[in-house]
Amino acid sequence: GVALIALGRDDETLVLAEPCHVRDRQPRERAVMQLAGLELRGGGRLYATGTITPGSARAFTEEVERHGEYIRTVVLNSPGGSVADALAMGRLIRARKFATEIEAGKYCASSCPLVFAGGIERRAGERAVIGVHQIAAVRTASAARSGDDMSRAQNISARCQRHLADMGIDLKVWVHAMETPHDQLFTFKPDELKSLNLVTSAPESRPEKPRT
Repeated sequence: GVALIALGRDDETLVLAEPCHVRDRQPRERAVMQLAGLELRGGGRLYATGTITPGSARAFTEEVERHGEYIRTVVLNSPGGSVADALAMGRLIRARKFATEIEAGKYCASSCPLVFAGGIERRAGERAVIGVHQIAAVRTASAARSGDDMSRAQNISARCQRHLADMGIDLKVWVHAMETPHDQLFTFKPDELKSLNLVTSAPESRPEKPRT
């Protein structure tokens, strides 16, 4: 099975599926990933960590409004989540001309690359995982029966393609997403990240060492 993250309003039937290999991580590691949060650190680095949930874009916007003059780079570590929020976050990042970064060994998957794509510069550290997969169209318990699930999925897909094109990303990125089942993950190799223009430069600094 897959862990499902609902998109948009309660009556929406589109969800993103969190890949099983993320869901099945050890409880301690997974708890860290679920603690969605924003933390401003030295060097103008805003850390955005955890699942992107409905409302994440609003919280992100508020943080940018408070500290936008200081923020230079948005550092991501996320398994993805709400597509609508990811698109909004990516657009704001581009509008404010922030860079984006995924530190060495960190993770940006599902809808997270839509946020990452917004960076005016996009950096990924060694062994950083960037991956994509299909949008799942399933029926939620609160959703009324309708015949337009596929239409909604196609509309979301078109919005994602337009966003990537606007950000200057090769649309082969989205081809890989659409070819990969929603319970799996296509991860890009370092040379693919560069050739598809997902990554534009190397990280400026090393990640902070954890406290012991």
